[in-house]
Amino acid sequence: MACRAEVTGRRPRVSADRVKQPSGPPQFNEITATSHAEPHKARPATTPPIRGPPIPAQAFLVSGYRFKDLQASGIVSSRSDLHRKQRALGFPRPIKTGERSAWWPASEVHAWLRSRAALRGKREADTAA
Repeated sequence: MACRAEVTGRRPRVSADRVKQPSGPPQFNEITATSHAEPHKARPATTPPIRGPPIPAQAFLVSGYRFKDLQASGIVSSRSDLHRKQRALGFPRPIKTGERSAWWPASEVHAWLRSRAALRGKREADTAA
């Protein structure tokens, strides 16, 4: 059988897609990195806006209270008591840890209890005088 060059007088064109590729899985030395195999570039870290006064770092090192802990320790008796103490007596506001969960740093709760105890001592001194 005659080849194309003999029949037409032209040389056959060879394109990149017609180059014979080896069959089977690639060998270890044949694997090359492609753009989709490169690791993702790290996005710059963004910090959320700060609302309210800064909280000292010690507050997160010490344990805190959940609502059930406040009830169990006798600091509040119910949710309405908690809201009343927050509104009228200056009990610390919670840190929201989720959509339906809150956490009070123990340092803030203990500071509030110390201030209440100091008021009690002041009232006793005023009544005794």
